[in-house]
Amino acid sequence: MKRKNRINPKIVLCLIATAFIACVAIILIIQNNKNHISLSSVSKDGVEAIQLMEANPIAPIEEEIFQLQRQEIIRKLMEDPDRVFQTLADTNTVIIGDSRVVGFSAYNCMDESRILAGTSWSIMELPAVFDTVTAINPRFIVVAFGVNEIGQQLGTPVYFNTDESYVEALDYYLGLLQECAPNARIYYSSILPASEEGLASMDGFTIIPERNKAIKAFCEEKGYGFIDTEEIAYEHQEMYREDGIHFTADFYPLWGEAILNEIIRTGGIV
Repeated sequence: MKRKNRINPKIVLCLIATAFIACVAIILIIQNNKNHISLSSVSKDGVEAIQLMEANPIAPIEEEIFQLQRQEIIRKLMEDPDRVFQTLADTNTVIIGDSRVVGFSAYNCMDESRILAGTSWSIMELPAVFDTVTAINPRFIVVAFGVNEIGQQLGTPVYFNTDESYVEALDYYLGLLQECAPNARIYYSSILPASEEGLASMDGFTIIPERNKAIKAFCEEKGYGFIDTEEIAYEHQEMYREDGIHFTADFYPLWGEAILNEIIRTGGIV
């Protein structure tokens, strides 16, 4: 008499569990697709929707799908400079700095109410905007000084002739700025280098790369964000103006993208 083959109960349980997991995965994918964020209107609504999704714990498979959607949203966002600058405005970001920063409003990238800057300004002019910062109460503050602190022309006094002295000034002034907006996250946008024409007018600009290293180390130690912009300047020498220090309008979308990328990476807006 032949013995009947018995099915191993453990195998049956494994098959049932696998089928159950597959069904749950399909349901989650369908549900996630229902909640899919439109890529055609990524700005304030898109950012708020993603923030809401991030605030709620989700299963691993949902997390994977969410991250793919998030990456696609960011990619689409960065394709359109208008969206980049609108998102910076929608997330209550202000940019403070010298004449290079003035270009954000001069070239109509952002409303001048969010660009707190002036020609020949240095970090020592920062207190001039404290009242405005308090009134705006921004979520993100981007500070972009440094070139005037090195010296404007050959033979003029150097404001901070060592990296240590400039870092000490940053510690003091950024601390005061934080008091004006205690809930804001402060970022320092690295000093943009000069082109060959700029170096010819002021050879002191050669210290910029080393000074940026000192600033980055300071920011990491103190908990400020740091936005590295050196590479985009080196890659786009054609976007310098004749003086080799300032930039044409084409550079500002690249700068804005660098700012938003770092805020997205560390600030939690999407």
